[in-house]
Amino acid sequence: MQLLVVTDGRPANLTQGLGLAEAMADHVPVQIPVRIACAELALRPGLDRLPSRLLAPLGRAAFTGLPAGVPDIVVGAGRRGNLAAHALGRQGARAVAVLDPQLPLARFAAVVAPAHDRLSGEASPGAKVLTTLGSMNRLSRTALAEAPQPFPKLPAPRLAVLIGDQRVGIETRTARWTA
Repeated sequence: MQLLVVTDGRPANLTQGLGLAEAMADHVPVQIPVRIACAELALRPGLDRLPSRLLAPLGRAAFTGLPAGVPDIVVGAGRRGNLAAHALGRQGARAVAVLDPQLPLARFAAVVAPAHDRLSGEASPGAKVLTTLGSMNRLSRTALAEAPQPFPKLPAPRLAVLIGDQRVGIETRTARWTA
């Protein structure tokens, strides 16, 4: 089974798309031969400011850089990634959207979104919406077990706080978080 991950290239979207794909690969025999990011996946000139609902009818023609053929499953993450997943879904792939696709939810085999996106399958008949407590990531039990242990063994329960990368409107300065 072939699985393709398409994103707009933003690190958070790429991490979530690959995290879902890798978690799927732990349970179903899939190959993840290609991941398409911003450099390769681009909307044709002049189309980048149009809303997804206007671009959706263009399908594959809206993009440059999509590989030939149709994968069995396509995971889209972010606005452009979900739009590309929708286009491939119209050609027979099972399309999965990560985050709010800004398109009717029932057009996807599944939509996986954090609770703060407030998406519900009840509002869109036929939609399969999976809600996560937060953002998906690529941490797996295997990766955690194989990671170096820089800290001493701490008593349970333990709490870890992961602080993400730069984001529009939010400034993260390391000095603010160290004591």
